[in-house]
Amino acid sequence: MVLRYDSPHLNIAEVACLYAGFLGLGTLKAIKQQRRGSETLSRTSRFGKEPLKIVSWWILGVALTYVIDIANLVIYALRTPNWWPHKSSVVCLVLSLLFWGIVLISCTDTSELPRYADSFFSAYRVNVLYAWLTEAVFESVFLALTPIPGDTFQGILMADHLARLLLCLFAFAIYVTYRRKRPSRDPMDYEERRMFESSNQLDPEFAQEQSSQSLPNAKKNGSKKPKINTSWIAYFKSFTILFPYLWPVKNFRLQFHVFVCVALLVVGRIANILAPRQLGVVTEKLSQNDNGVPWLEVFLFVFYRFLQGNMGLIGSLRSFLWIPVSQYAYRALSTKALQHVLNLSYDFHLNKRGGEVLAALTKGSSVNTFVEQLLFQIGPVLTDLGVAIIYFFIKFDVYFSLIVLVMTLCYCYVTVKITSWRTEARRRMVNSWRDSYGVQNDAIMNYETVKNFDADDFENHRFGDAVDAYLRQEKTVLSSLSFLNIIQGGIFTTSLCVACLLSAYKVSYGYNTVGDFVVLLTYMMQLQQPLNFFGTLYRSLQNSIIDAERLLEIFQEQPTVVEKCDATPLKVTEGRVVFSDVSFAYDPRKPVLSNINFVAEPGKAIALVGESGGGKSTIMRILLRFFDVNNGSITIDGQDVRDVTLSSLRSSIGVVPQDSILFNDTVMYNIKYAKPDASNEEVYEAAKAAQIHDRILEFPDGYNSRVGERGLKLSGGEKQRMAVARAILKNPTIILLDEATSALDTNTERHIQASLNRLAAGRTAIVIAHRLSTITNADLILCISNGKIVETGTHEDLLKHENGVYKKMWLQQANKDPSSKKFSVE
Repeated sequence: MVLRYDSPHLNIAEVACLYAGFLGLGTLKAIKQQRRGSETLSRTSRFGKEPLKIVSWWILGVALTYVIDIANLVIYALRTPNWWPHKSSVVCLVLSLLFWGIVLISCTDTSELPRYADSFFSAYRVNVLYAWLTEAVFESVFLALTPIPGDTFQGILMADHLARLLLCLFAFAIYVTYRRKRPSRDPMDYEERRMFESSNQLDPEFAQEQSSQSLPNAKKNGSKKPKINTSWIAYFKSFTILFPYLWPVKNFRLQFHVFVCVALLVVGRIANILAPRQLGVVTEKLSQNDNGVPWLEVFLFVFYRFLQGNMGLIGSLRSFLWIPVSQYAYRALSTKALQHVLNLSYDFHLNKRGGEVLAALTKGSSVNTFVEQLLFQIGPVLTDLGVAIIYFFIKFDVYFSLIVLVMTLCYCYVTVKITSWRTEARRRMVNSWRDSYGVQNDAIMNYETVKNFDADDFENHRFGDAVDAYLRQEKTVLSSLSFLNIIQGGIFTTSLCVACLLSAYKVSYGYNTVGDFVVLLTYMMQLQQPLNFFGTLYRSLQNSIIDAERLLEIFQEQPTVVEKCDATPLKVTEGRVVFSDVSFAYDPRKPVLSNINFVAEPGKAIALVGESGGGKSTIMRILLRFFDVNNGSITIDGQDVRDVTLSSLRSSIGVVPQDSILFNDTVMYNIKYAKPDASNEEVYEAAKAAQIHDRILEFPDGYNSRVGERGLKLSGGEKQRMAVARAILKNPTIILLDEATSALDTNTERHIQASLNRLAAGRTAIVIAHRLSTITNADLILCISNGKIVETGTHEDLLKHENGVYKKMWLQQANKDPSSKKFSVE
């Protein structure tokens, strides 16, 4: 009599066709959608929302028939002496149940697919329909080959064959009927859905970007989101930009370390096989009762155990050898990231929050962590599981391999799903903790305000409410961890129980020895630890990838201002600066500068005055080539600034900003920053010229005194004079003074102005002035309004214009400070 379970070739052919067709068609469909540009589609949209429930119920029915088959087979085997089905038939039966379980999960899981990749096990219509038809064809063959049942066992088998055939045919027929009634693929056409999702789901800030004004180079600046990849290959390929800094290209010693670490990883996997195997040998020796002590066997077992694990000899040696490789990668990534950020154009820094950039720059260790977890944790765990499946197949039989395979798939799926849910809960918990910390910090930082309003009780209640919210979220996170542990333990314990019972059965009937049972038990217990850490590793790997993405975004940014291939160093002979028909706009919709024309003669001072936002600071920025002009040209001694190297351009220009920012270092370091190779005597002379030398000597540690964060230990006048000393030490031909005294009181301003006069003497000076009294003796004053030069001339000439913009500004300031006297750039 020919039964399904006595037809191994047909069983293997069916399982092979199901898996190969489902995976193959799913992969082709995913690739096709990627080429068409579809990126984020839910699984429900892949099969249609309305027929989804019917599809899921039919698939569940097919899966249940396999459950009935397994139960029927087990009961019959237990009741019938000396009968056991063919191994391949049992394996194919379990794999078929696993297959339809995967299909069912793919249909019922309505979560969004990853933006950058499609799952191979996605419930596309084509591969689900293929599975139905394939199952129906093979079930028809089985029914044709199966004779009339002679007992209950065979009757149940035939009934399941017939049930699966009818379920698959009816499901296919119902779906075809539904599609004929509704010709459109979905309530929303594919292209419409694609456009809708691409404009909303893929870029949730789309609406904000449309309503906000940005810089002209918004496509290139730091606020740009990285392009979302459409496949796992493309996604990981984007990280190849970081690989040159992970691999020690020119360091052969470190390359040797890497190869040794990989070799130790392989040896560790071998040790994981030898240790439980050797314990079985010891058990066999002890059970032989030959009055001999297996000294060598015990010693080998202890030695193999000493080699195992991260705490063993191999793991410790591998960790030791990996230290210099990890440090090399961290240094290379961190320094290159900082260098890349410093080389980015000014628009990047205008549009990127400083905290975000600093946070991204600190993620160099996350890339190392990602590589180490992938290479030394995730990789070994998956390798150990794969080796266990193969070893059990060779040492025992296919049933034990099947147990490990099913256990691994179920364990990993449950872990990934629950961990993803716990990640969201943990995010809420962290946010609640931040809220409670913020409330606490506000209360302490505003102590005086709290006391003034007698708000102690109010703040206590507010903090208590925030702590209660945090504790509720913490309870959810800890409870979910307990739930995850129970599920994981249940899966592993069930698998261990089945394996031990099967092994005990084989030992009892003489198919295996007691030593084999010990090997099986030891090996299974050995797999528990890496599986227990799989959830932690998965979450940690996710976090590392996210952190690495932030660093990757930085590396993907490209400067908008770049040197030409044939750029030459700037040769400054006189310092003559010429603006010719210069126009510029941060945003094309709003021009900032229009047709700016002026000449700054060598040794002369030009002052730029006008209302805030008129474009004065922009003139300095484009002169330093933080941005490129849209029209016109800027030349220095006849050389276009776009044709010279950026380093030579900026090293020839000295800048004294409105608010001088100092490094949290010594006074000597901050002044030397303009010329690191300067001698101490040169620093002293520059400080004397800036009238700050005597004040520095009064500091507790003189020139070795630290100035504090951003120079907060110094007064505004002291910081400005140190900025002037910097510029004097640099000794540039061209000087830019950007409202260098506007934030100071009148008395301090007069002292600083004297230092500025010394700095500008004999140099080409371009001065932005808020207080007009500081530029009365300038050689040329340009009055700028709305990005245009509306008036030019000397102070005396401009005051002669009765309704001139400059005269109105002068009179307004004179009325506010009638006692002010003229002191200016001379």
